[in-house]
Amino acid sequence: YLFVKGETGKKMLRLSPYEFFRRVITGSHLVQGVADATMTHSEGWDFIRIGRFLERADNTSRILDIKYHLLLPSGEKVGGNIDTIQWMSVLKSCSALEAYRKIYVGQVAPWKVAEFLITHPEFPRSIRFSVESLDSALHRISGSPETNYANEAERLSGRLRYDLDFAIIADIFEYGLHEYLTFTQKRLTEISKALFEIYCATDEDDSGVTVSGEASSVSPVS
Repeated sequence: YLFVKGETGKKMLRLSPYEFFRRVITGSHLVQGVADATMTHSEGWDFIRIGRFLERADNTSRILDIKYHLLLPSGEKVGGNIDTIQWMSVLKSCSALEAYRKIYVGQVAPWKVAEFLITHPEFPRSIRFSVESLDSALHRISGSPETNYANEAERLSGRLRYDLDFAIIADIFEYGLHEYLTFTQKRLTEISKALFEIYCATDEDDSGVTVSGEASSVSPVS
């Protein structure tokens, strides 16, 4: 935080944006590593995990959604060299290229990238993994079993977790990738709002939180 707000960070951002953002990423990884290695894994640590995985699921969905719309209509032949490089950049944006290559053999393909970033159960930056981790942390705080829910946030996260557990990429593309990701973002926003109302809001706070973006009225893929 001090680096980003200070003169050193501002100067580096002007002169070398790449170095600036690389340092921010490295610093973020260090903070997460130190927190996981030195904090007691109790309520405070679980709240950190909730924030981390809620934001991570949302960011992954937005990166994939934006990149998909920018790359798919391109005049470049699908499967061509430029197309492959562009989809590799999507994976790099999510720190997922190396992990992807260990799972999928051959050329980088749009549907494989989407499948990996949405439904993979073991990749830490996939939407499915993030929602599962978020849901587990919520239940650790309340003490309720993961097969049940103690509050609205747990109900919403559990439902999204269930849907992701059984999501198939072919169904997602048939439904519409953009529509699916938009609806997922809406559901994540609802979880965030429920969390605020349960754990943060006071009697004097009648406004709650501001929800960014327009709510979608589409239905989820089963």
